[in-house]
Amino acid sequence: MSWLLLYLGPPLFLILGYLLGLWHAKNPRGLVDLLKCWPCNLLPWQRTLPAHLHRARFVQPTQLADTEEDVISHLMQALHLSSDTLDAHLAFANLFRQRGDSAKAIRLHQNLCGRSGLNAYDQQKIYLELARDYQAAGLLDRAEHLLLDLVKSPHADLRRQSRILLTKIYEQEREWHKAIQTLSPYMLRDHYRFRRACSHYYCELAAYATRQQDTQAAYAYLQQAQQQDEANIRIYWMRGELQLAQAQYTAALASLQSIQTYQAPFLPLTFAMQQAAYQALDAWPQWQDYLETCLRDYQWSSAALYLAQAYRQQKGAHAALQVLKHFFVRDPQLNLALHLLEWHQLEQQEFPHLPQKIDRQVSEAFYTLLLELQNKMPAFLCQNCGFSGHTLYWQCPKCQHWGTYQPQHQ
Repeated sequence: MSWLLLYLGPPLFLILGYLLGLWHAKNPRGLVDLLKCWPCNLLPWQRTLPAHLHRARFVQPTQLADTEEDVISHLMQALHLSSDTLDAHLAFANLFRQRGDSAKAIRLHQNLCGRSGLNAYDQQKIYLELARDYQAAGLLDRAEHLLLDLVKSPHADLRRQSRILLTKIYEQEREWHKAIQTLSPYMLRDHYRFRRACSHYYCELAAYATRQQDTQAAYAYLQQAQQQDEANIRIYWMRGELQLAQAQYTAALASLQSIQTYQAPFLPLTFAMQQAAYQALDAWPQWQDYLETCLRDYQWSSAALYLAQAYRQQKGAHAALQVLKHFFVRDPQLNLALHLLEWHQLEQQEFPHLPQKIDRQVSEAFYTLLLELQNKMPAFLCQNCGFSGHTLYWQCPKCQHWGTYQPQHQ
């Protein structure tokens, strides 16, 4: 009999295992339910894990999207709330805010607010995260109400974070006076990033005063902006625009050209305003000398273009085209190539008797190709987050930092 079991036992166990595998494939919970009903309760983890965590072990991947809030809620219930475990609770709730589900994050943080066993500092940390949830959900009035209480906290780290969040809210609401008042003297004294932001807040107030035709207030705001951050080139840009509008051409040139001292790459963006000022002063030779100096120091293609335009005003299109050819041969750039083809076409239209060195259709095709290439190249790039585009912003649209969006090529 023993030899019969020895030879027939292994095949029987293999067949039994195969049948159990087929049954488990059709009913995944069946084998677990069978073992749960075993009289001796052979699974030790059934005796140690809480019931809600035991259920979480059997969540199917297809059901995860529907039950993840319940799973996290069960985990937070199982994790005893104390000062040591508070960061873990906040991390669980912040997962939803990072994924864009602010409503669930608000619900979980509100649930934490009603729990006992926390000191005043821990309660304020929860309120700070709840304010972040409100801000992400667009409930700015609720976030502001919480943060106005938190800025009075006896804890310096909470006060600082609350002030930073408040300034972001006031930026969204364009409440520039409140944003300036929220920044503490300590933050302005020890952190250049806040001084730069405060300087731009004053520039925003100056821009609003300009739209209201209150020039005196605009100049006063620009002076306050300069006190916060002297290197903010937006101050000199706006001051030059105001002086140009008031026909103070010499002062406007001084303001615009002072940009070169702080951030020279922005200077070519002011060439149109400077050309208008020089033209009003009838000072074309000085304008040409200034452009030649810029070309010698920086090799900007914009300076070559404006210099060619100055020659065109005085000596005609043919002389301007020769100047443009000279600079293009010396330093080939895409911007120069575009204008060279465009002016070559204009010269052929103006002087049709001249021999055509380039076929007109070929010239137009080259111009279209170069224009497409130029449009694909970003003109501005944020030095903080890498956001790029073709329009100048004083505040980066992506990372919301002030003064980091700078020109890349001229």
